[in-house]
Amino acid sequence: KCIEIFPEEEEYLSSRAKLKEKLQDYYGAIADYTKCIEFFPEEEEYFNSRAKLKEKLQDYYGAIADYTKCIELLPAKASNYNDIGTTKARLGDYIGALNSFEKASELDPNNHGYLQNIGNAMLNLNDVYGAINYFTKSIEINPSVDAYSLRAFAKYKLNDFQGACQDALFSNQLGGGDLSMNRDLIKLLKCN
Repeated sequence: KCIEIFPEEEEYLSSRAKLKEKLQDYYGAIADYTKCIEFFPEEEEYFNSRAKLKEKLQDYYGAIADYTKCIELLPAKASNYNDIGTTKARLGDYIGALNSFEKASELDPNNHGYLQNIGNAMLNLNDVYGAINYFTKSIEINPSVDAYSLRAFAKYKLNDFQGACQDALFSNQLGGGDLSMNRDLIKLLKCN
C-alpha cells in the first residue's frame, strides 16, 4: 500500500525487494531492485543485490553486467571483484575469474577466501603448483577444511599421494565444512 501512495520511496521498494527475496520471488525482487536503480542509479547496493538474484536464476551474463556496474561505482570494494570472479568461474571463464580474484586479493590481501578462489581458478587452468601455493597462503591465514581439502586434491593431481593423504586426514580432523572430497580421496588413496 505504501508503494502505491509513494511509488518512488526507496525505503519501501528496497524493503519489499528484500521480502520478495526471502519468499524466493526472485523475479519480483529483481523488478523492485530495478525500480530502486531507476530512482537511485548510483547506489551500488541495489546493483549488487540484483546481481546476486540474477545468479540464483542462472542469468550469469546479467549478473556480470550488474557486478561490473558495482565495480564502476565502488572500485575499491574487494567483494565486488570476488563476486564477478565467482560468476565468471561458473561460466567456465577461469582466466577472467582469476583476474577478478587477484584484484579482490590485491584490495584485501588477508582474505583467505579470495586466496582460495585464486587457487581454485588456477587449479581449473591446470596450474597445479600455483594452486597449491595459494591454498597454502589461505591455510596460513585460516586453516580451513576447504583449503586443506583443495590442497589435498591438487597434491593428488601431482601424484603426491603422501602429501594428499596428510592434508585430507588433517582436514578431517578439523571437522566442519564439506568433507565428501576428503572421504573419497582417503578411500581412493587408502590413507591411514
